[in-house]
Amino acid sequence: MPDPSLYFDARKKLGTKPGLHAIVIGVSDYTHLAATEDEAGDGLKAMLKLESSALSAWQVAQKLRSMDKAKQLLKPLKTIRLLIAPSQVELDVDPKMKKAKGSKPTFDGIKAALNAWRDDANQSREEQVLFFFSGHGIR
Repeated sequence: MPDPSLYFDARKKLGTKPGLHAIVIGVSDYTHLAATEDEAGDGLKAMLKLESSALSAWQVAQKLRSMDKAKQLLKPLKTIRLLIAPSQVELDVDPKMKKAKGSKPTFDGIKAALNAWRDDANQSREEQVLFFFSGHGIR
């Protein structure tokens, strides 16, 4: 079954040559959080949806791709796993996010992406990894 979080994949092109494997997660549109302080509740429900986390993650993924094309990375970019939940504000800033391959950052989606990312990183001791998360980050 194909990996739904896989946004960029150069594994076939690079073969056994070591590379950089990135997982990039940005959560702004939390399903169960209020959009404004007027709707917020108590405790954890006092937290609000965000308006920059998914855009930040998207821009990190774009920057990695441009740095790879310019050969500015220590190792060639091999994979990017992208999991974003953008707010409408972010989609208005960069509508390309709406059509981006990748998957929603659900618990199961993140867990599967992390396992696949780890498997890629374990291909050799020379692989390089990058983990990026932007959001509330609650356990």
